[in-house]
Amino acid sequence: MWIASFVFVAFILLLIIYGNYIMNQSEGGVIYEENGWIEYEIKQDYQKTTRERDRDKLLVEYEAAKRTLSKVFQKPAVQRAPDVIGIGVEKCGTGALRALLVMHPMIKVAPKEPHFFDRPYLYKSGLKAYTPMLAKVLPHEISFEKTPAYFNWGLTVPERLRELVPNAKLLLVLCDPTKRTYSNLCPGDIDAYS
Repeated sequence: MWIASFVFVAFILLLIIYGNYIMNQSEGGVIYEENGWIEYEIKQDYQKTTRERDRDKLLVEYEAAKRTLSKVFQKPAVQRAPDVIGIGVEKCGTGALRALLVMHPMIKVAPKEPHFFDRPYLYKSGLKAYTPMLAKVLPHEISFEKTPAYFNWGLTVPERLRELVPNAKLLLVLCDPTKRTYSNLCPGDIDAYS
C-alpha cells in the first residue's frame, strides 16, 4: 500500500516539475525590421507559415555571419608565411602576373622580391627574418610573394621551401625559351626579334 502511495506522490511531483519547466520556457519569437521599426513577433513554431520559418532561419544565419565577420575583422593584419610563392622564370611575365594580382582585394603581394630562399645568410635566420619582407594580411586574405630567381637554384631552393613553408602553393610561369633569351639580352619589344 505504501509503495502505491509513494509512486502516486512521485508521479504528481513529476507533473508539477514538468509544468513549471513548460511555464518558464521563453516563447520563440522573431525580430524583424519593417518601416524603420524593429518589432518582436511571438509565435509558436507550429503557428508559423513556411515563409516565416524560412525568414527565421535566414535571420539566425545572418546574425551568425555578422558575429563571425566581426571576429575576423577585429583581428589585426599580420605578416605571415605566404600562401602562394611565384618561383619563376625571369622574363616570362612574372612582373605582369604580380601587377595583376596586386589589383585583387583578397590577395596581398610582397612589396618587392625577397630573395630569401636563394640567399643562405637570410635563410639561416629563419621564418622571423622572412615574414617582415612580406605584406600584412588579414586571416581571410592570401599572402603572395614572387622571386623568379628561385627557379635557377637547383635543388637547394625547393628543399628550403618545403622545410620552411610546406603548405605554400608554388606558381611557376614559363614561356618560349627563345623569346625569353631575346627578352633577357635585349629588353623591349620581343615581337621585333620574331
